Amino acid sequence: MKTLQVALLSTVLFTTGAMAEDVTRECIFTGHVHNNDTAGASNEVRVTFHNAENGENAPCRMQKSKTRARIQFKAKAEDQLHTLPEGSPVQYRYQRKNGKDQWQLMNAGNKI
Repeated sequence: MKTLQVALLSTVLFTTGAMAEDVTRECIFTGHVHNNDTAGASNEVRVTFHNAENGENAPCRMQKSKTRARIQFKAKAEDQLHTLPEGSPVQYRYQRKNGKDQWQLMNAGNKI
């Protein structure tokens, strides 16, 4: 399984909301494939997210900062991120649901 390492250009602050009983945080992250090093030993796909918006079930708030925040998670094999060329657009949904983090690929390689 490939590791997706994400570098945010801003610090992300999540706020807790009661809009949905089990979803306390939800963000829609939009970005692009920044470094797809399939020939390297690390076999990682890096995505840089440059935008975060509220989800439908809970709020998300992003605060600009001078430092970069990093989020690292393992993408599902069926996401096929390693097949995308450099600069391909990517959109993920992040949810904190019942105390667990969940990432869902919404769009990859298509115009967002």
